[in-house]
Amino acid sequence: MRSLHGLQISCRPPTSARTAPLARYVQRERRLPACTMRTGNFVDQQLFSKLYRRASDIRRSAQANRDLDPWFRSLPNYPPVLGFGLPTIEQRVAVITIGLNPSVEEFVGSLPTDDDPVIQHEAQSHYFEKCPYKWFGPASDFLKEATAGEIDYAGDRRAMHLDLLPLATHPFDCVYDKQANVAQRIAAVTVVRKSVEQILLPLLLSVNQPSLRLVLFGFRPNIQGGADKGSRTMKAVLGGDRLFCLEKSDDEGPVSLGYGRLCAGHPLLKGGPQLRKLPIVFSSRGPSNRTASRHLPDAGRRIRALGWL
Repeated sequence: MRSLHGLQISCRPPTSARTAPLARYVQRERRLPACTMRTGNFVDQQLFSKLYRRASDIRRSAQANRDLDPWFRSLPNYPPVLGFGLPTIEQRVAVITIGLNPSVEEFVGSLPTDDDPVIQHEAQSHYFEKCPYKWFGPASDFLKEATAGEIDYAGDRRAMHLDLLPLATHPFDCVYDKQANVAQRIAAVTVVRKSVEQILLPLLLSVNQPSLRLVLFGFRPNIQGGADKGSRTMKAVLGGDRLFCLEKSDDEGPVSLGYGRLCAGHPLLKGGPQLRKLPIVFSSRGPSNRTASRHLPDAGRRIRALGWL
């Protein structure tokens, strides 16, 4: 995979050409006032609006890129979705689940279509208090099985959800697998990685705490030189060079599972050394895969037996 927006994701010793753009970005974030770039457990309106503007810029650029037309063709100008269940006050987030990108179906009864950061901050922060999209049913079952009912999106020990790309598109994996040519796939990976750098990273930093854990749906890194498991898009964005240090794995069921952390030297660790200690549970399939979604409760039970969450 060639260099995409200067973001080379690798666990080889970093070079200035590979890490400089991301390092400069993180340095800018560190210089933000404390009220803007918090290390607490909430995403206030100021931070949300800042990241919303960035996501809107990524959206405009993506919509103008002809190579990304298969993902955006004929779609309304849907507002960016920075997250689901974002904490707005000082409160503990126990788990963050991460997927690829939101569905256009979110805007049919679950989220408003107003392209306004104030309206979207309110709607996205209180998302699970209303009518969540059906994707979150299997995800919720997974979490409750994995934690014996202790953690859920709307529980006292709450979970929130983030995506690698905060933009609703035509089904991303389907287009990537069946319609896109090489140039279009490169453009798709580029825009997702740019979003990880500019949107996902500061959101993770804003809610990071010692007890936080991540669940990554749709990707399980390789074991001892084997093949990465998951969707082709997720493997293209996250796989290849050793991004993650996989400490444990379980392949006993239809959904392959893993437990690990970011590898030393990962560019995202420029966001702060605390992310190096962040535990990550990997699930090779997520709720978007209809067949695999039926097996997510069982995958959650396996995780509970292994003690990973």
